[in-house]
Formats: sequence, structure tokens, C-alpha cells
Amino acid sequence: MGGSHHVVSEAVPMRMEAAVIGRPLEVESRNLKEFAFDAKLLEQEWKQQTLLPLLWPCCMPVWPCTILMHFLCIRQNIDDKIKSMRVNLTDEQIEYEEGPYFTCLRHDACGKQGRVNKVIPYDRVQDVRLEEPAGNYCCVFPFKITLVSVQTAGGSVGHIETWMPGREFQGGKVGRSELELWGLEDATAFRNMILDMKKKGKGLGGAGDGMGSTSAPSQQRMASGGGRMEALLEEQLSLLRSIDASLKSMAKSAATAS
Repeated sequence: MGGSHHVVSEAVPMRMEAAVIGRPLEVESRNLKEFAFDAKLLEQEWKQQTLLPLLWPCCMPVWPCTILMHFLCIRQNIDDKIKSMRVNLTDEQIEYEEGPYFTCLRHDACGKQGRVNKVIPYDRVQDVRLEEPAGNYCCVFPFKITLVSVQTAGGSVGHIETWMPGREFQGGKVGRSELELWGLEDATAFRNMILDMKKKGKGLGGAGDGMGSTSAPSQQRMASGGGRMEALLEEQLSLLRSIDASLKSMAKSAATAS
């Protein structure tokens, strides 16, 4: 009757679920410009350059097969390759894409190039070589296709070559650079824009020689984001402070109740 009463209080576990608060800080890269290829010129030159080797006198015994294959398969393969080629410059990198297309007979078992995507950050670019066409092939046909070669610190090490129509007439120009673009309509503007973006990267404090670069993509994004990035950081900081105050209040209430 006069015994003491013990009050047993059970601690009620507080469960807090993780949630994503606010907007993400990362700013996506923006497409600045897509450069077009001279499809008509590439079609004319590549189809001619793939046909001429088949007409050599030594190939005369197999003309019925090779000429038929050229007009039924190779010409269509060239059209598919040209249609699939895309090159874009963003605020951070060069983006190139081509494929898929057939490279021989139009069947999966006879040679097919898959889709290829290449991404080259501006801080890896060492030089952009622009080579104008000069001279003739087969004595009478002038070269007409301009070549733009993007050279990086690693050069062509690990570079996977794609099917190149008429490579027999290119004199060792194929496969020597990280990215080789044939037949750009405005090759000079493409080269100048890459070099300008590379200089802007140097201005952000990075080493633009492609060797041991210190300009991280996050630094470039913060510089390009400007005031928007600062506003996002302020918003995140305010939310963190609010969460911290709420947690302290809940911990104080739990300690008082016990």
C-alpha cells in the first residue's frame, strides 16, 4: 500500500526516412553547336574512291561479283555512314557519334560497324590540325575532302578505327589522331571554336596541355554556372540549418520526456 511505484517508460524509436531536399547542385553540360558534314561531297568522293580499285585490270576476272557488290551494298553502306555521323561541341567537351551501319555485304554475318560514341574534354586537346585537300589520286581525280584531326595527350593509343571508305587513297592519314573528321562544312570554325574553349579552360586555372590537367569538370561547371550556382548553394545551406535545428529540438524533447 505504501510501496513505491516504478514508472517504466519505453523509448519510442524515432524513424527518419532519407529524402532528397532541394535541387541538385550539378549543372549539366550545354550543347553549344552542332557542325554539319558535307553529305553530298562525301557521298560523291567516297563512292568514287571505293569503285576505282575494283576497276583495276588485275580485278577483271572478278568484275561481275565486285561491281555488283559495289552498287548493291557498298554505296548504300556509305549513305548509312554519312547519315549516322554527328559532332557536337558543348561547354565542356567534343562529342562525336556514328553508326551503326554495314561495311561489306548487307548482312550481320558479313561485317557491321556498331554505334561509336567519343567524348573528348577540351583540357585533353593538344592540337586541332586542319588539312586542306591537295593533289590528285589515280592521276586525274583531285582530292576534295577536308580533314580535321583532333590530337590529344594520348594520341591514337587505344584508338578504335571505324570503317573508312577509300582509305587506300589517303596515304596514311587514317588512324593517326584521337578523332578524325572528314568533310566538315565549316572546318575552320570548328577548329577555332575548340581552341577558344580550350583557352577558356586555361583561364579557369587548369592546365590546358592535356598532361596532368588540374581543371576538374566540377570547377568548369561552377565557373559557368555563375550566380545560379551560388543561389543553389545558399538554398542547400539554409535547408541544412533548418534540419539541424529540427533535430536538436527533437533530441531535447526526447531527453526531457525521459
